[in-house]
Amino acid sequence: MRKIIAFLTALASAAVLFSCGDDSEGTVSSASSSQKYEENEEETTAAEEEKAAEHLVAMEKYIEAVTTGNTETYVRFLLPSSFLDTDDYTENYEDIDDSMKEIVDNLKKEYGDDYTVNVKSIDTDRELTEEELEAVRNYYESELSTTFDIDFDRSVVTKGHFVTATITINGSLASDEEDLECCVVYFNGDGWKIINEGIENITSYYGDNDANPYEEETTAEPTTIDPADINLDVPDYIKNYTAPTELGTDITNGNVEIDGKVYTFPMPVQELLDDGWVLSESFPEYIEAGSEASSNITKNDFRIYITCSNFADYTTVPENCLVTYISPYDTDNVPMILPGGITYGSTKEEADSVITDEFDYSNSTSNWSYEYNYREDDISRYVRFTVDKETKLVNSITLSYYVH
Repeated sequence: MRKIIAFLTALASAAVLFSCGDDSEGTVSSASSSQKYEENEEETTAAEEEKAAEHLVAMEKYIEAVTTGNTETYVRFLLPSSFLDTDDYTENYEDIDDSMKEIVDNLKKEYGDDYTVNVKSIDTDRELTEEELEAVRNYYESELSTTFDIDFDRSVVTKGHFVTATITINGSLASDEEDLECCVVYFNGDGWKIINEGIENITSYYGDNDANPYEEETTAEPTTIDPADINLDVPDYIKNYTAPTELGTDITNGNVEIDGKVYTFPMPVQELLDDGWVLSESFPEYIEAGSEASSNITKNDFRIYITCSNFADYTTVPENCLVTYISPYDTDNVPMILPGGITYGSTKEEADSVITDEFDYSNSTSNWSYEYNYREDDISRYVRFTVDKETKLVNSITLSYYVH
């Protein structure tokens, strides 16, 4: 279950984040496969963070801030320190303080009061190229001006790293281990900042290129394989798929309607292809056992971002994979409906009428967020949609599915 990543990004999607002091609960530790870092209980200054490997310490302190409820440290790693002086910070303090406490409460509920979070290993750590740094500057310039109305000085971003890590969370009730990827970027005079995205996604959306920004590269790692090793046999999980006869009204039932066709999520890629959807040319010709690839599917004027996962024990083609992540790009007239009738443009009243007690509700400056996380044995399913506070209409829908 990708609970850890969900907790790390839960508040990153909110418009503002705030302080709740140092009364942290739980424990965070770290041990790289190549190096261990001493935990420093004092506030890390910008000068100290600029030392060698301090970007890794910053990443670990960021994880610690989120999973122990230290929101002042969290906001320092997410946004320029000048944000702490804005009206947004002051006016929304109580709401986000409650959200941070809710994260800790959820961790306790899921893992036990004695939960510990461990950065088990640093698996990738490379410096960003100047081209990648330009994409990062574009990212901050766009996000800070549109979301926070903060003027951004591009020259403050002087260096950065792309990092992947293995994170574990353990407690008396449950344990999980997951992969995390992020960019750790240095703001001159303001220390290290964290972006909860891989550099591939940032360069796809914010890089300087003439290509369609929605035609991003596949996230699958490039490998060389003998064509003879590609198995075209249809896996049993594809053969055994049965489409539902109706969408239903229970938003937690796992169904979704896309362009008039009802599916049970996760659905086979081939089901979408049979219904006229087309895979982006950036999808690989094959996906290795236990791997996944992400890009677009299109139909007429509609475009949806999906992840295809191969749960077979052999390398095969995308058509033999399951769709385990769905998030439409186009927010106008997207033909995607959740049980109960929730779709793009649904009102907040309609959203409130279909959610159950199993949903988590959060409140940010720009959006109301509704999230449902379901786990049974080693399977997790995640439903999330948001309502824009200005229009009071649903403006994003995301479905995810994980096998542990």
